[in-house]
Amino acid sequence: MKRSAIFTVLFAALLSVAAHAGDLVRVTALEAGVYDAPGGSSLDIRVHRGSVMQYLDESRGWLRVQLRNGVQGWVPGWSAARFSQDRFLPPIPGPEFLNPSLDAPAFATVFSDFALLRSDPTNTLPAASDRTRLGMLPRGVRLKLVGRQGNWFRVELSRAFHAWVYGELLDFSPGAGFGADARLRSAALLPDKRRHTLQIALDRKAPFRLFSTDRGVELYIYGAAAAGPLPARSGPFTMRQAWPDVLVVECALRHAPLGFSAQYLDVPLLTGGATLLFQVNRPRAPHHTDRGPLSRWRIALDPGHGAATPPLGYAAGTSTSDGLAEHEVNLTVALTAARYLEDFGAEVILTRTDRTDAMNDLYARTDLALERKADIFVSIHANGGPPSASGLEVYHFEPHSQALAAALTRQLEARINTGPGQTRFASFAVLRQTQFPSALVELGYMTNAREARLFRDPAFLDNCARGIAEGVAAYIAQFSAPGHPAN
Repeated sequence: MKRSAIFTVLFAALLSVAAHAGDLVRVTALEAGVYDAPGGSSLDIRVHRGSVMQYLDESRGWLRVQLRNGVQGWVPGWSAARFSQDRFLPPIPGPEFLNPSLDAPAFATVFSDFALLRSDPTNTLPAASDRTRLGMLPRGVRLKLVGRQGNWFRVELSRAFHAWVYGELLDFSPGAGFGADARLRSAALLPDKRRHTLQIALDRKAPFRLFSTDRGVELYIYGAAAAGPLPARSGPFTMRQAWPDVLVVECALRHAPLGFSAQYLDVPLLTGGATLLFQVNRPRAPHHTDRGPLSRWRIALDPGHGAATPPLGYAAGTSTSDGLAEHEVNLTVALTAARYLEDFGAEVILTRTDRTDAMNDLYARTDLALERKADIFVSIHANGGPPSASGLEVYHFEPHSQALAAALTRQLEARINTGPGQTRFASFAVLRQTQFPSALVELGYMTNAREARLFRDPAFLDNCARGIAEGVAAYIAQFSAPGHPAN
């Protein structure tokens, strides 16, 4: 079938699936899982904020939906909202789409608020080994499709770099293709006391990825090239045309980055095109008026779990055999750690101070920290597993967070004396934010008989809190030391 015929079929299908008022569901959480029944098993499908599905039914706080690819399932009610509005749902094309015999490339546009790029077409890897997440593509970015595996589509970021995107997040409606590569119009350093900020003007939105190192951050803009000579170095930023269609912007530091982000501004340029803002956090410089070593640092502490009602599609946490709940331990340690951090001069942000349903969406926890302009994020947990499992574990996701996780491990080891701790990688939801260093602490195993007794000991919980506060202080000390390159 010719490409023009396929697009005609798609457009006709699009017109035929106009949703009736009140029968659509929009995802409001950053990510939401789809399940086979209320409180049932995962279908290994993740939909993102802004995704729209057809409403079918609801039960016990769950919404039954039909995805655009025809799959039916249930999403937790707190992760999505039913709304009344006439709207077309762009269909997912059939299996004939992207047939190798087609004589022209296919294109799609990011339909949800963002689409997750993966190196492999899967949503099923466990957190401890999921290294397939490559970054996010914002709404409106147009992608060239070069392959398909089921409902996953292989996209060409540049002629040398490919990745995978789940089809539910894309709009396949007919539209213009790429044409030439995106063109760099200008780059300007903006005044900002808290961040190194570079404003990059392009003639259209292009896909991008961020990479952190122990000495800075690199922004790869795919399918992009400079129209003329590259701009000169601007502050810590330099640009290079790494490949004919890949523009690289480097923010070179003499220390690991404290956090970073890149995003397209919603306000369009008067001359058309798109503005990409690349920001890298600066350390808080010490001042003679500081009342403690952590003065003017904002630390977010996240006591894990703690839903007031039975959580919907969200892990409730573990407990000891005699009924001590993890969420209680997490909160006790967090409140005590907050007092120690405040004694060091820090401003502390707590994601919860009691049992609440407001934090059922894990991303609401990091969203709160972002809104309050936190510099560091630490999520506090106790572990569960087989009776033989034991010990301290501290997790990180982004490379720039590894030093924070290591500092927490060292200080907690010295305080709680449960043996050598482990610093590990994991793709936990609360660790994927790049805008501050983040770590998740598992203080021990509540399912281990010896450690379960420790969780009943107020002195042990106090030492856990001290270790967390001292770990944060040790991490920050490197940026405040005399002669440190950040100062």
